[in-house]
Amino acid sequence: MSSISELNEKAGKNTENNTNTSTPNADSQGSQIRLHRIYTKSSLFEAASLTVALLENPPQPVISLQVFSNAYAQDKQIHEAVLSLNLSAKHNDSLLWRVQVQQAGLYSLEGFTEEQQKQVLNIFCMSQLYPYACVAISNQVTQGGFAPVYLSPINFEELYKQQMQSKTPEAVV
Repeated sequence: MSSISELNEKAGKNTENNTNTSTPNADSQGSQIRLHRIYTKSSLFEAASLTVALLENPPQPVISLQVFSNAYAQDKQIHEAVLSLNLSAKHNDSLLWRVQVQQAGLYSLEGFTEEQQKQVLNIFCMSQLYPYACVAISNQVTQGGFAPVYLSPINFEELYKQQMQSKTPEAVV
């Protein structure tokens, strides 16, 4: 399994829209990642009823976060990477608010093996999408009348390793 630094090196340092990035080392594969677009695929914000008591004494909510990542082949080289974040805030077991964001990106991948493509999509691409999803969540929560939410960084390389280890040998294809 490649490390995140190797994937970043494979992907190159320049990830601007519509920019080709080829590997700095002259391997025979000529691997390239091209970012076509980053966009919000869907979003949902739900707020519980605000009461005067909540306004006078802002609660210290318990925040829970669920992270899901998926990648879909659009054609032979173009893939859609989708990062889904589900975040909820509860106070005394009552829902204060809930937000769901699906941040997506379209990427062309050339010259990667199937395993390398999985790594690029689940580590490199998700790491690119995460800051956009965090901003979308914070904006929605703030516009809903609550204090902004600042999410900690996520190590997508470690998450991917955990996913691969948790699969049964028959399921890893």
